[in-house]
Amino acid sequence: MSGSTALEKKNFRHAFYLSSAVWSLGNAFASGIAVLLLLTHWGGLPWGTASMHAFIAPIVGNLFRIFSPILQKMCPNCRSLCVGLYLLQAVCLCAAALICWFSRENAAYFVCPFLILWYTSNICENLAYVTLLVWVKSLFHRKSLGRFFALRERWRLTGEVCVFFLCGILINSFREIYFGREFPAEYLWHIYPGFLFCAGIFSGGSVWFLRKLPNRSAETDAGPDLKETGERNAEELPAVSSGKERLFCRFVGKLWSPLKDPVFRWVLLYGILFAFFTQAEQPIRSKFQYTITNRDGLFMLWVVAGLTFMTRGGQILAASFAGKWTDRLGTLRVMGLSQILTAFAYLFYIAAALMPNILFLYGASAVWIFYVGLNVALPKFLMDHAGPDKVSRPAVYGFLSGVGGICGAFFGKSIFDRFPGLLDHYILVFTVFLCVRLLLSLPIFTASGIARKRQLSEQTE
Repeated sequence: MSGSTALEKKNFRHAFYLSSAVWSLGNAFASGIAVLLLLTHWGGLPWGTASMHAFIAPIVGNLFRIFSPILQKMCPNCRSLCVGLYLLQAVCLCAAALICWFSRENAAYFVCPFLILWYTSNICENLAYVTLLVWVKSLFHRKSLGRFFALRERWRLTGEVCVFFLCGILINSFREIYFGREFPAEYLWHIYPGFLFCAGIFSGGSVWFLRKLPNRSAETDAGPDLKETGERNAEELPAVSSGKERLFCRFVGKLWSPLKDPVFRWVLLYGILFAFFTQAEQPIRSKFQYTITNRDGLFMLWVVAGLTFMTRGGQILAASFAGKWTDRLGTLRVMGLSQILTAFAYLFYIAAALMPNILFLYGASAVWIFYVGLNVALPKFLMDHAGPDKVSRPAVYGFLSGVGGICGAFFGKSIFDRFPGLLDHYILVFTVFLCVRLLLSLPIFTASGIARKRQLSEQTE
């Protein structure tokens, strides 16, 4: 940042890190597992339907990223927009918890307002995240973005690890020591909604750190160095908007512009397929975990807490390495390698299907540590070559990957409902999942090949 001292820059970075850590505390409390158990135990929804609502809400939030350019146009102050959206998310989560508490006598009536608030909170979260990316891009130099996102990921994961340890291990230990194996029903009425209420409190508390940060216009940002991956700046593309065109035409033009880049198109194809597959297999994988845990909802929460604890703990250690390799090798190579390595987690699921044991689930979580490469490299890719309009690529990627995720969720629910016998063949199912995960790396490596060829042609010229 020009015009800022080294101490001020350090304080700005730490404010972002602390905000991510506090926000992740709330995000961990508002886990899909807690919402799934709420909808099944008190809403009376079937497992497939409840699982779809619990895990599809973040994908629906991705869809609304398409409106980020309009929000950015209406409110160019990134700080005000980001803070307002995170506060609205906090209000929705707290209101959802209150609805659960006040509908105790008529639990079936809480489903509709609860789902509205649950989806709204995820929409606000995704819109705030796009604004946060633009804000970060205007504050920090692109050559350090990989390490910045890596350290931010480390702080975020630290918050999640703390909450999952509290929710999973401590609560179940308290249950076993004082209540035997089961909590009384009146305690559960406070535990699960209490998760969402804590989520709202921490999500709102995270904005306290963001309010200390300066706001800069996007024009002060240093332009990207296109030599790293050979991608073209959006400024080289012909302009599609003018002052005389209507707002809708300008909006469509901004969203169409990044699709002209073949590298981005291949990464976008990966995002759509990845979201589709992830949401399609989520009901089957969660049902398998539920079976392994002997159909105990709170014990399943403990297991998921332990699985997340292992994955997030490993990602905390690996985040800095992922950031360094992203800055050195480029985003596409790190994303492709991360996708291949995480596919082998299904070998442990196959082993668990042969010999049911929770330890195999922990082995799969250890392999999923490599997801940190994708979590660090993807936001850097979306912002590194976004050109002057920094909202278009995250908006288009979020929207289309959200469409893929929603289609995948409905597809998975349909398979789950129409072919219940499929759950008797977990070995075959997880083998197919392994092969699909490996194939998902092909669009990324294709994009990387196009980028390298473009870079070589530009160097020869």
